[in-house]
Amino acid sequence: MSNVSSYLDVLVSAFSEFLRHQGVSEKTRRNYKGDAKQFLNWVTSITESSFHRIPATHKELIALITPKLLKEYKHSLGVSHIPTATINRRLSGIRSFLNFC
Repeated sequence: MSNVSSYLDVLVSAFSEFLRHQGVSEKTRRNYKGDAKQFLNWVTSITESSFHRIPATHKELIALITPKLLKEYKHSLGVSHIPTATINRRLSGIRSFLNFC
């Protein structure tokens, strides 16, 4: 049984607290939390389908995030016909998340 959901919740919650301490508005925090969670779930799913395993810890998951992976994620958003403004906001949220990490 995987503990992914548990460690993702803790990680995203800590990220939200980081944003609060940075003075980020509630609306932006809510958006960035959702963006981070969606991105981390995407990373987990890509890892599972490519390597047939799920990262065991949040540190292992974060270690998988590379510039190449970020480029693949951005490409996946584009082919999903996500509006450019939404893609840019998601990338901004992920940039903030990576600063938190």
